[in-house]
Amino acid sequence: MKLIRNFYILGLALAIQGLQIDTIKAQDPVFSQWHASPILINPGFTGISEGPTFGLNYRNQWPGLNQAYVTYAATYDQFISKYNSGIGFVVVTDNAGQGLLKSNRVAVDYSYRLKVKKGEYLKLGLEFGFINTQLGWNRLIFLDQIDPINGLPQPGGTVVLPPSSETAPDQLTKTKIDVSAGVLYYGKRFFGGLSAKHLNSPDDRFLNKNPQLATGLPVRFNGIAGMNIGLGESVRGKYDQLVLPHVLIVKQGPFFQALAGVIYQYHKFYMGAEYRQTRKVSDAIILEAGIETGIFRFGYSYDTTISSTLGSRTGGAHEITIVIHVPEKKANPISDCFQFFR
Repeated sequence: MKLIRNFYILGLALAIQGLQIDTIKAQDPVFSQWHASPILINPGFTGISEGPTFGLNYRNQWPGLNQAYVTYAATYDQFISKYNSGIGFVVVTDNAGQGLLKSNRVAVDYSYRLKVKKGEYLKLGLEFGFINTQLGWNRLIFLDQIDPINGLPQPGGTVVLPPSSETAPDQLTKTKIDVSAGVLYYGKRFFGGLSAKHLNSPDDRFLNKNPQLATGLPVRFNGIAGMNIGLGESVRGKYDQLVLPHVLIVKQGPFFQALAGVIYQYHKFYMGAEYRQTRKVSDAIILEAGIETGIFRFGYSYDTTISSTLGSRTGGAHEITIVIHVPEKKANPISDCFQFFR
């Protein structure tokens, strides 16, 4: 979820007379199927599998609205036992308002595993990358472009608006360094972690007319916890049935969301249900299902908006995920809680 997307757009769609566009921001996209690419939540998840793991995520949020949010992500990670470390790579593209505001993030991830005691480990993760933000200035409509009597032209055909007196920023694209860190503790049946994204608060402003406003992207704090409850027979530590209760909490600036749910896996099939709550609003119920075949896992989820503020007109949110896990030829018996992620 985009946490109601912190757009500060009083004046993005309409530059109301007397207001200045001092910041144009959006919060991070957060996938409902976070488990398909968990390193997007916490770099401590980097390398929870010895074999290479690839994750692909697609999210179309609120397609019922005229200007939907579409997000893509691709991740890779694996564990290198020789160095007791995990390495990974992340690419995230977010398109808000059909090109009004775009962001692209590319990063490399690294984690180091420390043994706390038998069967329990602590992983320290770091992420270093770049974030690029692009503003579609030519797509904005300002107050002095609107006819005071007839308003905006009706959609359809070619719409030609008079020029605006508003001055475009000196830069319509910005690229900044982005740094994140996280810690993950796990054992045979449980995992829990904390992470902080954008530790350096990269400056994503396009106009700098009000120094009293925040000067960069707010740090995003994430808390994650879950359990691996095995049912049925276990072969080399791998169960044919799994129950995975989990909780995800995200806070970025003034915005907050908490997601709680459970996933049930039966052999190659799985299904799940989650509930998401924002600070004051019951936001959505999420249903998901998927199937494994060979090294592939395919998943689909739908967010049903239950907020009385937005109602059903948003069209909810659709997510499609693909996970590709290439197992090691000489795989060791599973002795941790990450069976579902592999």
